[in-house]
Amino acid sequence: MTLTLTNIPNIMRHHGWLNGARLMEQWFSRPAAVAPGYSAPDVSTIRMDTWVLTFPRVKQVYDSIFTNKPWTTANARREVIKMLDRNGKLTGGVSQFGNLALPALQQDPDYVTQVAVDATTVNLDDMVAALARFNFRVLVGGHVTSTGQSHWRVAIEQIGVYVRDSFDFEGFQPLGFWNDSTNQVSAIDPTVGTPVFNSTYRDWRTSTGNGGDFLVYSDVKTTNLQTADLLDAGPSDVLIGALPGNSAQPWPWKSNDAQGRWGLEFTTAGRCKWTEKDAAGRSLFRDVKSTEFGEGCRIERNNDAEVLEFLGARPSVRNEILQRAPGPSYMLVTRTGQTTANAEWTGLFWTLDANNKLANLGFKSRTFYLIRL
Repeated sequence: MTLTLTNIPNIMRHHGWLNGARLMEQWFSRPAAVAPGYSAPDVSTIRMDTWVLTFPRVKQVYDSIFTNKPWTTANARREVIKMLDRNGKLTGGVSQFGNLALPALQQDPDYVTQVAVDATTVNLDDMVAALARFNFRVLVGGHVTSTGQSHWRVAIEQIGVYVRDSFDFEGFQPLGFWNDSTNQVSAIDPTVGTPVFNSTYRDWRTSTGNGGDFLVYSDVKTTNLQTADLLDAGPSDVLIGALPGNSAQPWPWKSNDAQGRWGLEFTTAGRCKWTEKDAAGRSLFRDVKSTEFGEGCRIERNNDAEVLEFLGARPSVRNEILQRAPGPSYMLVTRTGQTTANAEWTGLFWTLDANNKLANLGFKSRTFYLIRL
């Protein structure tokens, strides 16, 4: 029993699996492209109301999104705030956010959470042929109101859901048994036809130079919430930020003095990875607690033996300082723009007498200016 692989879309059409056939024909017709080096995305084949949600097992997952409200989880909250900050919505006054009428591809960078869908079944249908396993991605819309300097109230009033999938043949996956003489196909019965695997398509790509992996986006289905979901954002949220194009990675800060003395990376756990450089280029690292304080966040560092040695205190002076048990040095960081902040530093200092003994011990303040790397 032989099979011409490019006849599989015809078998799909015989069974009424039109979207599966359309997507597979695209893959065959495109020049070779391997995920994640995708060819152009498909944004016109898959439609939410007229196709995706007509499959009960998929509609059940979609409905669960509005029962479970995954946009209200702690992780999604952080993504909402990063999205607002990235789009310049955390300002004074009131700002609208989320134009959910735009195409999914245009909005994809702003999705705040996703729900995995496994629609596979031994009773093959067009959903299995076209998507099988994919993600529902979730967008939010509403308005954000400034409630004070560096504080905001976010009202989520609309939810947008769309399909995003990768049409590729990477990894190991059996894809059933196909017969282009009888138009039969089975997920489990080897007597029906020729077995097909992901590797079968990869081998075809190698031999022909065609076979282009691509991303699939549906349209966005929008729902107005009866009651807005509210969340608050404060100084720690905007100091975390997010690297452009990568909402998962915090956006670090560095002081713009010639020495580049300070490096700060605020994290979602209420912590700050704090780096100090001295004139010789040595670095001191500390992971410290970050606490909201007024319009900014306060971080502090104990003046222990390691810090005193880093600051240049000789062993004898170090011991004298430790005996006096000085409090921590601290910094109050306040963001002044998306990529700028002020850092009010209050640090330990000391003077020595003529015998190189500790004479004075105290704290002094200085303002540093921070920029985002």
